[in-house]
Amino acid sequence: MSYQFSRRNDLSLSNSTSRSFDKGGVSDIRHSRSIERDTVVKERRHSKTSKSKGDVGKREDIIAQEVTSDTPTKLFSFIAKRNWVAALKRLQVEEDRREAEIWVVEHNSDGSLRWKLLPIHQACENKAPSELIKKLISAYPDSLMCKDSGGFLPLHLACRERSSKSVVAALLSTEPGAAKVKDDEGRLPLHLACRQGVAVQIIDSLIVCHHRAAETTDLYGLLPIHWACAQNATAAIIESLLRANPAIHDVKDKWGRTPLSLVKASTNPEKSLIIEALARDPSYWKKHPNDNTKNLKQNQVPSTLDEERVQKLEKENSALRHKLSDLTGRVKYGDEDIDKINEENKQLISNVNDLKKKLNEFSFIFHGMEEQRRQLVRITEAMDESLKHAMNVAGSEHFSHRDDQGSN
Repeated sequence: MSYQFSRRNDLSLSNSTSRSFDKGGVSDIRHSRSIERDTVVKERRHSKTSKSKGDVGKREDIIAQEVTSDTPTKLFSFIAKRNWVAALKRLQVEEDRREAEIWVVEHNSDGSLRWKLLPIHQACENKAPSELIKKLISAYPDSLMCKDSGGFLPLHLACRERSSKSVVAALLSTEPGAAKVKDDEGRLPLHLACRQGVAVQIIDSLIVCHHRAAETTDLYGLLPIHWACAQNATAAIIESLLRANPAIHDVKDKWGRTPLSLVKASTNPEKSLIIEALARDPSYWKKHPNDNTKNLKQNQVPSTLDEERVQKLEKENSALRHKLSDLTGRVKYGDEDIDKINEENKQLISNVNDLKKKLNEFSFIFHGMEEQRRQLVRITEAMDESLKHAMNVAGSEHFSHRDDQGSN
C-alpha cells in the first residue's frame, strides 16, 4: 500500500518569481504565491535529482537509515496523518524514538529520487504542535541541520508554513545556526518568514540569531524586505527589518525595484505606515532601536492570576492529562490490532485479485468453447446441405433410369 503524503508545493522561483517581477505587478507575485500554496506536492518536493540533500556543515558524516514511502515508520505515518497523540505516545518509548532518525524516501518510475524526509520535516510541514516538535528534537537533535530533498531545513519549513512562535522558538533555541543556512534558491528562513507574513516576534528571533540576515539576498537578488513589501507584511515587520539594517530601505532587486516601489504597488492596508517608515532617514532607526520595547512596557498589563488560581489550573491540567491517558488506554484497537487488520486486508485484496485472474481465464476458455460450438454448427449445416444435395442427385438418377427401362 503506497502512502500519499500531502505536502504543499514550493515551486521553483526561477519560474514563478522571475515571471512575477518581470511583469512588474505585485498582484502577479501574490498569484504566484497562491499557486505555491495550493498546488499539491508532486514536483518540487521533489526535485527530480537522484542525489539527496544530506546533512549540513559538520553533520555530513551522519549515516542515515532509509525506508520507502510504501513502508514508512509508524512515527512518520502518524505525523503525516496529523495524529499528534499517537506520535507523542510513540516517542515516549525508547526503541520507537529511534524512528525520528529514519528517512522516508519515494522514487520516480525511472528510479530517481522524488522526495526524502525525516519525521521532523513532515511535522514542520504539517504545522505540528510545539510539544511534538520538542520531542522530535530531543529524539534526534542533529535533524535540525538536515536538509530534505527540496533543500529545506526544518526551520525553513516552519517559516514557510507559518508555524507558531513556540515551534520556531523550539527550533532556534536548540540550533540557532539554522537561521544562517540557505535553501537551494539562496533563501534564509527570514526570507520565507517575510514572504509568508509570520508574527513579528518570529522575525525578531531570526534576526537575533543571524543579524546579517536582513541584508542577505537570495539567488534572485531579493532581500527579505523585498518579499515583505511585495507580500503585504505588517508595518511592524518592515520596521524590524529596517532596525536590523537601515541601509536596505532603498536597495534595488534584480528587476530594479526598491521596497518603496513594491509597497506602493501593493494593496497593503498598512501601506501609508510602511511608506512613512521607508521614507525615514536611516539615522532614525539607530536613534530609536527600542521603540517597540518601550511600547510593550507601557502597554503591559499586570497579571491578575494569584498563586492559588495558578495551583488550581495546574490541578485541572493534571486531571485532564490523567483522563487523556485513561482514554488512550481504552482505545479498542491498538497498533498491533491495526497492523493485523491491514495484513488481513492485504490478504483479502490478494485473494480477490486471484479470483479475478481465474475468472478471466475461465472467460477466455468459455469464449474458445463458444467459438468451437459455432464452428461445429456451421460444419453440421454444411453436411446437411451436402446430404440433401446428394439425395437430390441420387433421386434424379433413379427416376431417369426407370424411365429408360419403361421406354425399352
